[in-house]
Amino acid sequence: MEEMEGQKQLNLRVCLLGDIMGNLDEGMKNISYYLHKELSKFHRVAVVHPRKVILPHVLLKIRRFNPDIFFYVHGSSSRSFFIVKCLSIIFTKAKTGILVAHPDFSKLGELLIGIMKPDVVVVQSKAMEGFFDNKGFRILWLPSGVDTKKFTPCSKEQKLALRRKYGIPVDKFTVLHVGPIRANRNPEVLVSIQKKPDVQVVIAGSTTVRADEAVLQQLKDARCIVWIGYFPNIEELFRLADCYVFPVMTDDGAVQVPLTVLEAAACNLPVVTTPFGGLPDMVGEKEGLFYVRTLEEVLKAVEDCKDCKAASRQWAVEFSWERIGERLVEIYRDLIEKENDV
Repeated sequence: MEEMEGQKQLNLRVCLLGDIMGNLDEGMKNISYYLHKELSKFHRVAVVHPRKVILPHVLLKIRRFNPDIFFYVHGSSSRSFFIVKCLSIIFTKAKTGILVAHPDFSKLGELLIGIMKPDVVVVQSKAMEGFFDNKGFRILWLPSGVDTKKFTPCSKEQKLALRRKYGIPVDKFTVLHVGPIRANRNPEVLVSIQKKPDVQVVIAGSTTVRADEAVLQQLKDARCIVWIGYFPNIEELFRLADCYVFPVMTDDGAVQVPLTVLEAAACNLPVVTTPFGGLPDMVGEKEGLFYVRTLEEVLKAVEDCKDCKAASRQWAVEFSWERIGERLVEIYRDLIEKENDV
């Protein structure tokens, strides 16, 4: 309650640089959407697509809005830093920050961003903390979040009903993966899981990121059930599953703290995941969370999940978007108060 009162009293004008248009089936879009939703409860928030922010008529609208803070959410590359640097020159009184949830820096970009420092970079992993610390940036932390009202556990009867609704075998151990159908998501692991006779792998692909046709065919040939489409009730897919598998290993495969891992946990599913990005740093060792590095470890963990009574919901609620929004306002308050103290 005190935190809410503090948010009301602060009454910020925040310009979020993100994308909340179209289907919300991609990590960065969801982060932008939920941050906008939470911040808008107590503050004035304008969302501007990063590709449009430097257009003259858009800049004029931003000038009228008179933001206290620009916060770049959708992606983080040298282009992101350049845009934020330009905005800091145009709007000298506004503070600037960048969420580094999906880093994508070229070698040249790594050299250039050192001269384009925002007031703060917000990271999700020790690797990114070290990267920016070496360049003299001011660094704070913020994890991804989960809609704990949408993603909830269900009963065994509800689970079976959902399987019938979606045409999933009711007598098989159902393993779910949600995300783009791309080679950088390590699809070979899902193919290997599908070879187990008592297992059915279900994959929900993104409409925002175009599917790799070769990978899609590989998954279908293995008899994985693959859907590419927008699921407004995506929580139903988590509820019909017995286990969630996140096999991604390459840095460009997902946001640093993958939303689907938190969403699966909020539905009280056991989660088998690589120690990807900031998961070990921001989530750590939790009940019902199995970290794996090799295919053999994945297969064993999936087998172990068959007898696992997960209690992942109890820690997933710590990452509710309400809490993430409160933490972000603390970051903004810190920037503004630091400026006032100077």
